[in-house]
Amino acid sequence: MSGMCTGLRVIEVSQGMAGGLAGMILADAGAEVIKVEPPSGDRARNHPAWIMWNRGKKSVALDLKTQPGQAAIRDLTINADVLLTTVRAGAEERLGIDYPTLSTVNPGLIYTSITGFGPIKKWSHIKGWDPIINAKMGRTQAFAKQVTREGPPFAAVPGASYGAAMYAIIGSMAALHVREQTGLGQKVETSLAQAILAYDWFWLQWQMDRKEGQLARPPGGSPTAQYFVGRTKDGKWIQCANAMSHLFVNFILALDLGDLLGEERYANVPQIPAGPDLEELYEKLHARMQTKTAAEWMDLFTDKFDVAAEPFRTAQESFEHPQIIHNQNWLELEDPTVGKTRQLGPLVKCSETPMAPQGPAPSLGQHNTELLEDAKKNKPPDSPKGNSLPRYPLEGITVVEFATFFAGPFGTAILADLGAEVIKFESLDGDTFRRFAGGAAKPLQGKKSIALDMKRPEGREIAYEYIKKADLLMHNFRPGVPERLGIDYKTCQKLNPKLIYLYAGSYGASGPMAHRAAMHPIPGAICGGAMHQAGRGVPPAPDVPMSYPEIRDMSSRLFQANEGNPDVTSALAVGAALAMGLQARQRTGKGQYLETTMIGSCLYAESDDFIQYDNKPSRQLPDSNLNGLHAIYRSYKAIGGWIFLACVTEKEWSGLCQALERKDLALDPRFSTKEKRLAHDDDLADELAAIFITQTATSWESHLAKHSVACAEFFDGDLPTFANTEPVLFESGMWTKTNHASLDDYYRIGPYINFSDTGNRLGSTTFVGEHTNELLQRIGYSEQKIRQLTEAKIVTSSERMADPDAN
Repeated sequence: MSGMCTGLRVIEVSQGMAGGLAGMILADAGAEVIKVEPPSGDRARNHPAWIMWNRGKKSVALDLKTQPGQAAIRDLTINADVLLTTVRAGAEERLGIDYPTLSTVNPGLIYTSITGFGPIKKWSHIKGWDPIINAKMGRTQAFAKQVTREGPPFAAVPGASYGAAMYAIIGSMAALHVREQTGLGQKVETSLAQAILAYDWFWLQWQMDRKEGQLARPPGGSPTAQYFVGRTKDGKWIQCANAMSHLFVNFILALDLGDLLGEERYANVPQIPAGPDLEELYEKLHARMQTKTAAEWMDLFTDKFDVAAEPFRTAQESFEHPQIIHNQNWLELEDPTVGKTRQLGPLVKCSETPMAPQGPAPSLGQHNTELLEDAKKNKPPDSPKGNSLPRYPLEGITVVEFATFFAGPFGTAILADLGAEVIKFESLDGDTFRRFAGGAAKPLQGKKSIALDMKRPEGREIAYEYIKKADLLMHNFRPGVPERLGIDYKTCQKLNPKLIYLYAGSYGASGPMAHRAAMHPIPGAICGGAMHQAGRGVPPAPDVPMSYPEIRDMSSRLFQANEGNPDVTSALAVGAALAMGLQARQRTGKGQYLETTMIGSCLYAESDDFIQYDNKPSRQLPDSNLNGLHAIYRSYKAIGGWIFLACVTEKEWSGLCQALERKDLALDPRFSTKEKRLAHDDDLADELAAIFITQTATSWESHLAKHSVACAEFFDGDLPTFANTEPVLFESGMWTKTNHASLDDYYRIGPYINFSDTGNRLGSTTFVGEHTNELLQRIGYSEQKIRQLTEAKIVTSSERMADPDAN
């Protein structure tokens, strides 16, 4: 069978994770991916995950600083479909790979660019590594209560690189959809900065608080009752995620604390306000958790009670998780350099166009002779079709959504921003996530909401009318629910054989844990994200005795380490899967079943360590105080603020010594190699700390940039504050004013992807059932019939932002 992207030729001019991961996914989907590297190779070739990020690709080594190198890449591009680049802004012209140059030889080329700061041109001179983006934009403050030391903490999971890879895929697929209609290519741009804004949950809550005269809400330190983190009898830690009241009740019953449910103060569990009652509950929960081992608790939670809970694992430990094994989230691949490996399985399960690695990673320049000789024979593509461009890339595409919370719905919201009509089918009470008011707007924006009772035949018939006409369908119900609601794949396929049907699951549609519930902390615990963020030596070894106050503090620290990024990570994969599914249908004319999972998606965000082979170097973890990874990749105090220093290569280390006018550091035998610097890390950190405290953070950022050393001044605040107050977002068009009756005027983030020739449609949020009448009238329902359905409580059209329990 062919893959979703079979027949596409992708030229990848990238180094590192973001471009490498995007290219890997396209190669797994069947595209021919040609990686263009400098003669010295991708700087990340020595990274343990490089052989995975670049599997199935072909390598061409070219010196793009020379005319022969630039001529060769023009030849390669003549018959390419996509050029994917991570070259820094401004360098494309010098290397001869700018869009105006390449679009001249291939007008149908989709030119997809991933940069550090994207539209924020003011900062384009700064190297955009993940920690640099995090520092400049306040992302690190999400972890502020993990440590008590002065200064901002380190954000470990490379969410910006992962997110940029997903946006690059979505944007490329959307632009290819436009090209199918017009024959014309265009430039697609995204960035790590735009990607990290996807991880901001509270930008709107920030605005709502100020309208109500409230101050900013500090980051939470203690787990809410539903996201309890507890230590077991054998010293292991379990993450709970029982956000639904029935799940929390199950959790209390599993702990044999059912008597608490009869107390008036706990009548509204799991919504318990901070205070003595909540603290007393924590103490009871912790005491009970220590009466059984982790295995004993998991047997209870899994087999006898429906409880959302998982032990914390590292990325390496997650290889042995039963559901990960069942889902084939890893596979074995022989690599010519390191031998047998275990690597990431495909991002998306596909019934008709399966994804699979196309082979191991190439050696440097392995395909020069083969590809460069053939490229000289390439002929310019046919003339464009001449059809007019649509206003939006996905204009005319219809998506029907049967989903709740964030991990699925934000994925379709991304497609709504690109012009797709997304019709959200909700229950009469609305998506439960609407309870979270300010946080709920993001996955609702740009959609049309229809509220109906899918358990009744009349409700299903309405849904079927839209399924028959839809291009894409997404749901995230647990196995068995789609069948009960009549929207299982078999039923929907009969209604619409060309439908792309995606199940955005937590664990998956089958396997030992498919029936289990999961909210965002669960994948974070399973896949190693929380343990990655926790830092070295956290939590203590299982045999280390801990007092209750120590357990309580560590519970809070692990909760803080496992914040909301798994939901966003999963949603980004949903968007990418749907976009690739649309591309596959464009080529084959067939619909199919697709499946993504939260755990599978989160493993991709942890891909820098989700690979195994003999003698693989261990992942470098942040220090226990979350300063960073080592002396030249960490934060330092300066006058009036803090900076993050990120020297990735030996050349950058040399540049740092030169910029600091400290050649003695470069000559010091303790610091002469990477290995020696790590062995004397504290000594080097002390030397640098004494230097950086002598000047302002602003001056260090500017000075080091002139020497091509990545350095960023930390934003003094969190990501929501950055989004709402930093002028560069307004200046760069990444902050858009919109309006909704529930909120009046408000600002929203976007666009996440920019297109040179088509726009974004950045819509507002919605009420529950706001568009019910409109959508019923569209399929022929009269006003009288709509009234009858409303009176029978089959449909509702409301003006409520949230359900009656909205906070």
